[in-house]
Amino acid sequence: MRNLIMAALLLYLGSACGTPKEGSSEAAAANIVALVDSQTYQFTATQMNPQGGRSRILNTLYFVRVDKDKLSVDLPYVGRAYNASIGTSDSPLRFETNTFEQSVKEAKNGGREITIKPSGQNTDVRELFLTIFSNGAGTLNVTSNNRQSISFSGNVSSLPQKK
Repeated sequence: MRNLIMAALLLYLGSACGTPKEGSSEAAAANIVALVDSQTYQFTATQMNPQGGRSRILNTLYFVRVDKDKLSVDLPYVGRAYNASIGTSDSPLRFETNTFEQSVKEAKNGGREITIKPSGQNTDVRELFLTIFSNGAGTLNVTSNNRQSISFSGNVSSLPQKK
């Protein structure tokens, strides 16, 4: 009797923990591809991984927003600065620009690899390299001219609705 109850319990738990439906993951992947192709998406950072330190979970909204002809970046920075500006307390990864180059190529796993090169006087960032996986997760590597590079983990989604 005990074995019968254990078998029934295992069967129930096994069915409750089943794999997600294949169609839902394909729809999510298609949604991510559509967002990237339309050049209107947002990367929301959930974890920061500096080169010379320990990783940190981010509780505040930090993001990279691409809206066709506008790039908005608001990310924290922890690391070594080789040449820092004096008298500023802003993050070097907080800027907006309308002049940037973006190239997109397909990754092996069905995701996308995006290289963004901002230009202009208000940024020290040389390159943002965003790898997006088919499930919407992504990693962002930021390379600066005067600072150590830093990476972020997070999720890609559509832009927030304007009020």
